Amino acid sequence: MLGFTLDGKHSSELGLVLTARTDRPMLPRSRDTTVTLPGRHGELHRRTLMQARQFTLELEWATAGNRAVTAQRLRDLSNLLLDKYGEPRDVELEFDDDPGKKYSVQYSGRIRLDRMAMGASLRLQLVAFNPWAYSDEKVASMDVEEEGSMEVETLGTVVTPTVIRIVNIGSKSITGIKIRRQSEVE
Repeated sequence: MLGFTLDGKHSSELGLVLTARTDRPMLPRSRDTTVTLPGRHGELHRRTLMQARQFTLELEWATAGNRAVTAQRLRDLSNLLLDKYGEPRDVELEFDDDPGKKYSVQYSGRIRLDRMAMGASLRLQLVAFNPWAYSDEKVASMDVEEEGSMEVETLGTVVTPTVIRIVNIGSKSITGIKIRRQSEVE
């Protein structure tokens, strides 16, 4: 059974089950910039940017008809999504089937709650204003005591800035440094 983690709390801790009806778009909507020229058919395409990514999580609570438990879980979820002033706050969203990829999301829209005899279901709408997933920063450190070379490779789907810091903690001079960046041509 798939779930998700919201700001460090797994859906199972909140008693939530993610249903198959959940809307997780592969890509966010595009925002196309075009120009229409008089006397010319169609449009000229200038640029495409991505809009905020919308998530609609269809969730179920199995509370065995205990309305007090459902009410407490609603308060717990509200406290997770809102700051102390009652405004939506940024929280990390990570799906179980895509570990390590996180979205910074906020509550958006409304929560539709359907109470049933044996629990409740709800539709939670979240928005990632930055539509791309990210991973935790990885820092690699390597001590090189002799002559030689080392290769660092980053894997990902988005151009990512790299910081290279060379520190000499010994008495020998550092010479012959070559840094080569290789990128695929788009």
